[in-house]
This record gives sequence, structure tokens and C-alpha cells, in this order.
Amino acid sequence: MAKYQRAADLKGAEGFYIPDSVTYITINEMVACSTLQHMVNQEWNPEKLGLDCAPVAHYNILEPIDDMVFTRHQFNGERVGIPNPFRNGQIQMCHSYAIKEKFSRDEAIRQCRYWEEQRWGYEKAIAHMLRNMTESYGYRQIAASAAEYNQGNDAGKLSGNLKLGDTVNPLVVSLPNSDNVSDFEVSALEVVSRMVLAASEAGVMCGSDQMRMAASPRFVAKLMNEQAAHVQGCCVEKNPAVSGVLLPAYGLNVLRSHFFPTKRLADGRTVEYVIMVDPNLIVAPAVLDYLEWEKLLNDIYLIGNYRFDVSVLSGRGVVVAAVTFDK
Repeated sequence: MAKYQRAADLKGAEGFYIPDSVTYITINEMVACSTLQHMVNQEWNPEKLGLDCAPVAHYNILEPIDDMVFTRHQFNGERVGIPNPFRNGQIQMCHSYAIKEKFSRDEAIRQCRYWEEQRWGYEKAIAHMLRNMTESYGYRQIAASAAEYNQGNDAGKLSGNLKLGDTVNPLVVSLPNSDNVSDFEVSALEVVSRMVLAASEAGVMCGSDQMRMAASPRFVAKLMNEQAAHVQGCCVEKNPAVSGVLLPAYGLNVLRSHFFPTKRLADGRTVEYVIMVDPNLIVAPAVLDYLEWEKLLNDIYLIGNYRFDVSVLSGRGVVVAAVTFDK
């Protein structure tokens, strides 16, 4: 039966009521949002790609023709064969996750109304888990698919001398100090600036507003702190990129996620990766084929199947920086 007991945190005052029946209160600690969905082309869903009825979707990419390749540096009327501007690829949802969980029908009957809440809770938690799994895989896949000239310490399709950092020699994001500038010890804003320049040299943007950028919460916090300091400062010439809004940088909406790939260095530091993409070149088809409750003899089964993948259609549209942080 219900009873009263002394509450220790109220210095022994009576009045803490303990009910003799279950209370239907559920505290939802899951945050149902996905930054990855802001990094991909939303138009390319499984239905439009035809992946709901076929295992593979094929696509063509039209690449630019280098004028110097076409003319061989000659402009005197000589004609040279035009290289094929098309290349093709395929998209398929290579990853699947089967869901199968067994429950007792007798126990479900005894739980009465609470069984409905338990079913709802399982469905919500599974959806959250699948989101996390897709995002964790997706960011690793995107980071690994950047073109060679959009990553590393010899980045830049035209210049070849942009320092974006790599696993061996990452950029060190420290406090901005004009008296202490080097190729590898930089501010968060400098990282963004180099990535924008690499994307421009790759020819994937006419304006940075079409790009998307994502990083770890720590890097985004550094970026916001630097922008806030610049906005509050006196010298506008030191702040050409800030328009008064903190989160957008260089015209980019900067997203944050906990699911970025990292690598632990021997000295104890962790290398994190910052990603900038053209969302038109990223596709992330995913489909929950079914999620159903089935009764079989004395048991109840929750069964389901989830298929997903994340594909980069052109590494030209992905820029990756490898960063670590000062002590």
C-alpha cells in the first residue's frame, strides 16, 4: 500500500508520497535531430533514385573539360579531340540492420496500459539508434571520400600548397594571435578560410552559401568564441567574414555533431576532422522497410529491417581538414 517516508533532502520533513501502483511518466532523453540530413541532397531519396524497387541506381556526372587539355596550350586554330566529360557510378544501400526482439505475451498482458507505452518507447529508441548509426557511418564515409586535392597539407587543385592538416601533422587550433602565426598553428577562422579557398580552387562553388560545413562541438565552440570576440572588438578590418550572426561563418551554416571520426595520437591528443561539402554531390538514401509487432504462440516479436548508405558522388565537392587543439 502507499506510504509516507522521510525525505533526506528535505531534512526529514514528512510528505514524500510513494504510490503503490506504476506511474505513467516517461522522461525522454533522446534528441531527435540529424545534422547529416542538412549535408545531403534531400531530393535524392530511395523512391526518386529507384532504390525502393531495384538494388542499384546508376548515375552520370558531367565533369568540366580543362581548356588547356582541349587546346594543348595552342590557340592558333589547331583542333584536338574533346575528352569524354561523362563518368558514371552507382548507388546502392549496402548496409542493412535487422531488428528482432522477443517479449512475453503473459508479461505484456499483466502490464496493461504500460505495455502500450513500452511499445512506443521501443519504437522511438530504435529510430534514434538508427539515426545515430547512419550519422556515425555517414560522416566517416564523407571524410574518406574527399578528393586528393581537397585534403592534407598539399591541398589546393590550383595552388597545391594549402595546409589543411592530416593525421600525422594536423592543424593545431589555438587562440588567435597575430604575433604567433604559422602554417600549422592557426585559429578556427583560419581553418574555415583555407577550406573555402580549397573548395573555390576545386571549382565547386560560385558562392559559399551553397556549401555546408560540419564539425565537432569543440571546434564549433572555438569558432563561435572567435567570432564573438571579433564582433565585440573595435577593428572591422580584422573581421571581414562576420556579418553579426555568430553561427554562420564565411556565409556557411556551420553544423555540429558528436559522430565525427577521430584518431588518437601517441601524445594523447585527439585528431578531429572538419568537413565542408557541396550537398548537391552527397546522397544518403535510407529506408525502414518495416517495423512491426507480431504475435507468435506465447511470445510477441518486434521485427524490422533498415537499409541505408551514404555516398559521395564526386570527391571534388568534399573538403576535409584535420585539426587538434592546444592544451
